[in-house]
This record gives sequence, C-alpha cells and structure tokens, in this order.
Amino acid sequence: MCEIDAGLIARADRVFVDSRSAVLAEAGDFIQPIGAGIFGAARIDGELGEVLDGRLPGRRDRGEISLFKSVGFAALDLTAARAIYEKAKAAGVGRELAL
Repeated sequence: MCEIDAGLIARADRVFVDSRSAVLAEAGDFIQPIGAGIFGAARIDGELGEVLDGRLPGRRDRGEISLFKSVGFAALDLTAARAIYEKAKAAGVGRELAL
C-alpha cells in the first residue's frame, strides 16, 4: 500500500522515518520506489529519535522539503511525546490535566 507519491519521496531533501528497519520491511511507500529504482534506502537521512535527541538536524533551511514516514513505533511515540511535553513545560506553555 502506498500513501505517498514516489515522486515526492524522490524530490525530498531530507527523509526521516520512525524505524528504518520497519519502514524498509513494511512501507509500500518506500518498498515500491526502491524496487523501481526511483529511491534508494541510503537516501533515508535518519530516524525521528535521532532528530529529537539532537544527533541529526531536521530541516536545515526553510526551502528544504522534509518528509517523515511512520509505520507506528510505540516507543518512539512515547519518546516524542515526552520531548514535546518537556519543551512545552520549559517554555511555560500549555496546561497540565489531572487524569
């Protein structure tokens, strides 16, 4: 199954995924263009976790096209939520809910 046009994937300046191995095994969005020679697995810049923890830069300028593909990786979802929560708390924005 494909949700993203292969041409967009090929045009993207920066390509990030939630899990490289899962995307390459499960995501038709990448498997089909790789099989057709339109895109190469080496063009995947990194995983979202690497961007969130500062090991890789995300978009480097406003003109870049950044693409993110997620196949669903619960541990990364929790990590991303925690990073967003901490940044919001440090910035004094948002509100805490009593659950």
